[in-house]
Amino acid sequence: MSVTEIPKENWKDKSIALSKAMLSMAPPIEGIPVGSIIGELISLFVTTPHSKSMEKWMHTVAERIVYVESQIGQEVLLELIQKDEFTTYFAECCRIATKNHQEEKLLMLRNSFDNYFFKADIHFDKKYTFLRIVDELTVTHLSILNFIENNEGYIIHNIKDYENLYKLYIGSRPEIDRYFLRRCVRDLETQGLVRINNDFKDFIHGQGFASDTHTPSIKLIDLGAEFLQFVRESKGSNDQSFNSEQGGVSKS
Repeated sequence: MSVTEIPKENWKDKSIALSKAMLSMAPPIEGIPVGSIIGELISLFVTTPHSKSMEKWMHTVAERIVYVESQIGQEVLLELIQKDEFTTYFAECCRIATKNHQEEKLLMLRNSFDNYFFKADIHFDKKYTFLRIVDELTVTHLSILNFIENNEGYIIHNIKDYENLYKLYIGSRPEIDRYFLRRCVRDLETQGLVRINNDFKDFIHGQGFASDTHTPSIKLIDLGAEFLQFVRESKGSNDQSFNSEQGGVSKS
């Protein structure tokens, strides 16, 4: 059987053949013909094989597999890729990729794919949760989360209400509706990434709901910091990283 042929017996057999086929590829990978490993991967994980977003994502996957193999070695890569959890994780990556066009989110998805391999010490459920957070939050949410991390000390000591948080955030960024910013911050708290003090004042003549004066106004919690590290960078990567100041991508 050639490396482009995927066995039909079960998912584990498919994963083994899939991994060997991807390892046999090396950039450049433009113009890969129909019936190649890209086509086989698409048929396994998606129902819209002619989607431009999926084609772009599968090219990314092929490149990243080559990169990951160069970092951890073929033996370790094959061992990880043959696990049932990889099938689940990869299928979710594909689902997310097909419905996103923004380069910032696709870059975080790429890093999340890499870090499935590089951060083997992180429990699968946590990695999968991080993947779902990438899916559920917008680029604006993630820009605000980066902003909170970078300015946490100043925010804790000087920002006590949404109005001043809004003014600080838009200082070097495109206009954003103040109520959408509030929604995004609250979404980040719902995801367990930040904590908002009950005394943090709302826009509408707001007062806090409880006395909590010794608690930081808005604080990035450990899970939020770990999430940012997981999606922002890939081990040894020196190409693109998520720009924490502007919420875009930049050369690192």
